[in-house]
Amino acid sequence: MTTLISNNKYGSFHKLKRPYHLTLVNTSTPFGLQENYNKKIVHWYIKSIDDIKLVRHYQEDLQNILNNNLPINTKITQKDKYPPIIETNISQYIDSNTCISHKDGEIVTYNSIIKGTSGNVFLVCENIVIMDNKVNMVWNINRIVRSSK
Repeated sequence: MTTLISNNKYGSFHKLKRPYHLTLVNTSTPFGLQENYNKKIVHWYIKSIDDIKLVRHYQEDLQNILNNNLPINTKITQKDKYPPIIETNISQYIDSNTCISHKDGEIVTYNSIIKGTSGNVFLVCENIVIMDNKVNMVWNINRIVRSSK
């Protein structure tokens, strides 16, 4: 089930009653932090086929919940000769000190997510956006545990 949060001429924003969770173990970002208007975006490699299967399972579950025939965009991109990547957002409500693991006294910002940053990434999909006759899953970064160098 979903709860309608907002609706405008571009589409509708819904909150899932039961969020989906995904943990990417030992992953890295091919591009680092990117900004699109007021959104902070990070793409992550998906190295485990089990993670892709889990997202496909969530996709099927969401299709059953919505009970419509709209295509669902999981935010996974797969291209020949490249590993699959998933597009994730950084919530504006979580500060970098909470989101990114760090040593005591170390100052971290989201700008420290550069190309090649690696570690374990904990994602949550709590919201979906329905627009242009398709459903978009919104994957937010919950926590990044960086690999020690």
